Order: sequence, then C-alpha cells, then structure tokens
Amino acid sequence: MNHQGAKWKYVWKSSTLGQEALAFQLFLLAYGISWSLGGLLIARRNGWLEVPEGLHYLISFGPLIAAVVMTAVMYGRSGLVDLWSRITRWRVSWLWLSIGCLSPLILFLIAMLISFVATGKWPDFALFVQANYLGTIGIPAAFLLWLATFGFGEEIGWRGFALPQLQQRFGMLTSALILGVFWALWHLPQFFYHEPFMAMGIGGFVGFAFSISMGPLAALVSMAVIVWVVAIILVMLHRRLSGERVEATLSVQNHAANAENVEWSHTHDLS
Repeated sequence: MNHQGAKWKYVWKSSTLGQEALAFQLFLLAYGISWSLGGLLIARRNGWLEVPEGLHYLISFGPLIAAVVMTAVMYGRSGLVDLWSRITRWRVSWLWLSIGCLSPLILFLIAMLISFVATGKWPDFALFVQANYLGTIGIPAAFLLWLATFGFGEEIGWRGFALPQLQQRFGMLTSALILGVFWALWHLPQFFYHEPFMAMGIGGFVGFAFSISMGPLAALVSMAVIVWVVAIILVMLHRRLSGERVEATLSVQNHAANAENVEWSHTHDLS
C-alpha cells in the first residue's frame, strides 16, 4: 500500500465521529441534494412551476457529490486520491470477475424469458436507444448516460463511501441492509413524477427496495468490480423500467378507453 493509501486508512479508522456517523451524514447530504431537485420535478408535474425535465439526470449525482464533499472535508486530497484509486484498482480473481460480468447478462436473459412467458412477446429492443425526457439518442449514448448518472453517480456514493463506513461498525450483512433502506428511500421522489417508477406502485417499490438491499454478495468483490458491474445492472434495469413499464401503462389505458367506447356505442344502439 502506498503512503497516501496508508494515511487514508489510518484517518478512516481513527475518526472521532465514528464510521456510521459519517455514513449517515452522507445520507443526509445526498438526500438534500437529490430531493431538492426531485421536489422541483414534482412541482413541474403538478403544474406549479416550469423546470427542464433533464434535471432528472442530475438527481443521480447527489450521492457522488456527497461522497466527494465528505471525503474532501474528512480526509483531504489523499482521501480523494484513494477514493478514485479504489474505483480503478482491480483485486479479484478471474472466477469472481467472470461471475460479476456474466451474471447481469444471465439475469437479463432470464428477465426476457419471463417477460415472453407473461406477455407472449419479446421486449421491444428499439426502446434501448431511447432515454427518458431526451428521446432517441442511440445505444452508445444511452448506455453512457445511464452509466455516468444512475451508475457511477449512485455507486460511488453508496457503495464507494457509505458501505465501507458502515461495515466498520455493523458488519457486511447489517451494513448492506441499512444501506438498502436509505438507498431505496432516496428514490422516493421519483415515484411522484417519473412515469416508469409511478407505474410500479407500492408493490413495485417494496420489490425495488428488496433488490437494492441485496448488497452482501456484491461486497465480496473489490470496489472496482462493484462499481462497474452494478452500474451496468442499473443501466439494464432502468432501460427495462423505462420501456416495458410505460408500455404496460399505456396498454392498460388503451384497454380502458376501448371499453368505454364499446359501452358508449352499445348504449346509443339501445336508445
């Protein structure tokens, strides 16, 4: 370990605030940043004010900004250097690397099969070139957008800063569950303005929170693998939610409208 890494590790463990206190301070700061922007978008949806819809993507940088601010204040430049180095430093065997890279693809294929069995049709891959509020931007641009925002924007703050702090006090499993609760609630404003999340409903929110809480498995590998692999999973998850959830909602609305038309026509025929 280099000198900066050793200094970072020493300051990290000797903090008088306690690791869990630093994590909870990050939660508060991340919530403050992201929920402020989310509140503006909620107000926009209700017609109270006009703001760019693109603010949705800036919400994702709340955890990242909070992590950078907390690291700079508590640990200085050496902490920032180490935070970045842990994202790019790979310390994992080829077995775990293969599992980490292949598991998102396998889960995605399973999700496709479940969707086909449930609906009788395959997902519309044309939706993968679209981004909410931005329209059709192409697969490379869409992938990079999600990777930079709800991939790195979230992962560096949550698992890059908060999770290691919590693990110093609570252990891996408890820390992951605590993080999962705060991480899930961080998304709460999106359930009041973002159509894909609104379509999920209460049951979808519970499942969403449960999936996020499954962090112990990811914590078995290094920080670099966690950030990259989970970021890719989030890209796939958000693209699926953005496409199929909205499509399902529109389908229900169309069925309801058709039913009303049939009823209206039948009533007038009788008269």
